[in-house]
Amino acid sequence: MAAVNEGFSCVASVDHKLLITTGRAGEEPWVLEGDLANGLLTYSSFKVGEGVSTKYRRDVATGAWVGTEDGHFLLELLTRDLIHNNPSKGGLRGFPMF
Repeated sequence: MAAVNEGFSCVASVDHKLLITTGRAGEEPWVLEGDLANGLLTYSSFKVGEGVSTKYRRDVATGAWVGTEDGHFLLELLTRDLIHNNPSKGGLRGFPMF
């Protein structure tokens, strides 16, 4: 997606966070934060709402990250969040390749 969305980036930090930035002014990044001690990922997104985050645990049988409260798949929700915006309204273009 970085090739077709100016300013788009994914940056991993040393404190077990992945920041996905759209490059659009005033838009907060999506954040994936690893909790290695408990085997969890926490996902925060401005699309979900300010101060809202969801925890995911890796399913041993499938390898998928699954929501601890609702059973939703992280990959599906992240993909939806990234491509849900309409490009004609300044949204993202392309499809994320994970």
